[in-house]
Amino acid sequence: PLVEPIFRHRQERRVAQLAVVSLSQIDDPAPPDQSALVRFYEENEARYVAPEYRSATYVWIAPDALIDEIEVTQDELERTYRARLDSYFTAEQRAVEQLIFESVEAALSARDRLTAGADIETIAGDSGALNQGATDLGLVEWLDLPEDLGDVIFELGLRTVSEPFESAFGFHIIRVNEITPEGTRPLEDVRAELESEIRRTRAFDGLEDLVARLEDEMAGGRTLEDAAVRVRLTTTRLDAIDNAGRDRAANPVEGIPDLERFIETVFATDAGQISDPRESAEGGFFIVRVDSVNPEAARPLAEIRDVVVEDWTRDYKMRAAQRTAEEILAAARVGGTLEELAQEKGARLIKSQALTRTSGRVQPEVSSDLVSGLFEINTGEYAYAETADGDGFTVARLDEIIEAAPDPDNVVLSQLRDVLNTSMAQDILSQYQIALQTQVGVQVNQGLLETIDLNGVPVNQGGGF
Repeated sequence: PLVEPIFRHRQERRVAQLAVVSLSQIDDPAPPDQSALVRFYEENEARYVAPEYRSATYVWIAPDALIDEIEVTQDELERTYRARLDSYFTAEQRAVEQLIFESVEAALSARDRLTAGADIETIAGDSGALNQGATDLGLVEWLDLPEDLGDVIFELGLRTVSEPFESAFGFHIIRVNEITPEGTRPLEDVRAELESEIRRTRAFDGLEDLVARLEDEMAGGRTLEDAAVRVRLTTTRLDAIDNAGRDRAANPVEGIPDLERFIETVFATDAGQISDPRESAEGGFFIVRVDSVNPEAARPLAEIRDVVVEDWTRDYKMRAAQRTAEEILAAARVGGTLEELAQEKGARLIKSQALTRTSGRVQPEVSSDLVSGLFEINTGEYAYAETADGDGFTVARLDEIIEAAPDPDNVVLSQLRDVLNTSMAQDILSQYQIALQTQVGVQVNQGLLETIDLNGVPVNQGGGF
């Protein structure tokens, strides 16, 4: 009995006539005088609070800092090459074309034409091949193919056409156009690749030693800058960063590989202190010294005057738009027509979509507040609210209520019924469990309980008996 009323409530739709008063319809006011601007700034100071900024100096210790110093010997190259020899092996590959037919007779006829030199695509089109437009298998290896197909392909000679053979797809004929023998890439072909890998591996292995040397230099009384120079590293100065990774101009700070971990370290380190070495997600290390901390504070009016003037202007126009919308609303409620009032006040007149109670931002002119208002009134009555995009106000007259019809075959109705049945079963089971525990004091075997399926209804995870 609950399903249909709930369905009707949720699926009921409402359509309204809208008069939209947008900011673009409001004339710009004269610029504010200094006293008005100061008053607006002080009343809205929270809008202009700058986040905490920190300046820092850091050293980034990446494998690249060591790679150029690493020499790779011929013996090391050869040993690494031999250890990886299997990865340089390439199996035999063949460039293959095929035709597939429904009958062996058609396949034999096509084989004769292909052997005589006819074009394979022409044959495919003329003879009704099942794989027209897909005759080229490309370059294949035996392991990439079904065993029966692989055996045929890799037993054929170059430019040879196979006899027809049958598979689940039909009768095939195959031609091999190119053979690339198996082989192993020689050392000289992979020398540069191997040298790079060896250098990078050894560079990673040497990072911790480099970090330790840097820390030893600082432990001896040297500054971060001096210590970095001693171990041939470079320091970088960061003038300002907030906890979102932006500079004072609200631009993202660039050039820091692991920005999230870097920010975390900067804001966990006190001013004048040097962080412990932190490993980055890329495998390097960094050390940070926080040079200064500028706490969260309102930006001075002189610094952001243009922004405040812009906000003051928008605020003025929003209040003007609201007054206009309220005037339309008041006049409509005492008998004026929305259409005439909209024309008189310069508002834009549009029709809403059919709205449900849960309609989100389906139109920029229709906010959730306006939807809520429309579902609290009767046909011919009015509601108003700020637009969803914050660009003005909308006055709405409810024109139509569309009742939901609970068709038994409706998918939404069926889903709702399932949800309610499950919820009620869980509630009943939960109450039963509580009653049993209260009356007879049994203990809960939660693991066993979770294996029970009550007619397909999941067991409530919160209780048991």
